[in-house]
Amino acid sequence: MKTAVTGPKELLSMRGWNRKADLCHRCSSYVLQRVQKLQWVQNAAVRLLTGSSLWDHIHSVLYQLHWLPVEYRIRFKVLVLTFKALCSLGPSFLRDRLSAGDRLVGCPQPTSRYGKTSLPGH
Repeated sequence: MKTAVTGPKELLSMRGWNRKADLCHRCSSYVLQRVQKLQWVQNAAVRLLTGSSLWDHIHSVLYQLHWLPVEYRIRFKVLVLTFKALCSLGPSFLRDRLSAGDRLVGCPQPTSRYGKTSLPGH
């Protein structure tokens, strides 16, 4: 679906958007390459530690060691930092970044006795 450009302002705004999209694409491909390289390093370390061969499925070996693949570990770390920032357990600069005016999402409150013992400060 093509959009009609009616004047120079629209053309300039489209060019700016295209530059930003191109920059985002380059950054994301760079990050993906780095994550893949880190995953290769982790796989090599797992094979070295366990003595498994190149033909063994690496995910089952990671599971036995209780290790997360690199991509999931990064996601987990980001989520833990976000949770800690929202619950005032992490760095204050992250909490300031996460606040959106008066719409700050707070720390989840436990609804069961089990939940109260699992969260810090309860």
